[in-house]
Amino acid sequence: MELRVLKYFITVAREESFSKAAKLLNVSQPALSKQIKDLEDEYKTTLFNRTTRTVSLTEEGRLFKEQAIEILNLVDRSEDYLRNNILVEIFILDVVKVYVIVLL
Repeated sequence: MELRVLKYFITVAREESFSKAAKLLNVSQPALSKQIKDLEDEYKTTLFNRTTRTVSLTEEGRLFKEQAIEILNLVDRSEDYLRNNILVEIFILDVVKVYVIVLL
């Protein structure tokens, strides 16, 4: 499972529409539907109740949505943490370089 597919799933769940989600995600509706169907097949479960006009989450889908949101939030926090720590390290290295240059 890819993070991109989790984002797709959450968007479909939030919009309650494959076509609206596809527009927001800038992907074709058939491609989005296939990604969600592949996700359901991978875990051998149905995440959405589908009718010709509406889409709603199954109980498994609701539980999965909560977990998917947690996963994406954790990824975002981890990326922020790494980005901020890398910037701090770069700043420290720059300060050390300036200090070393002044000593020479």
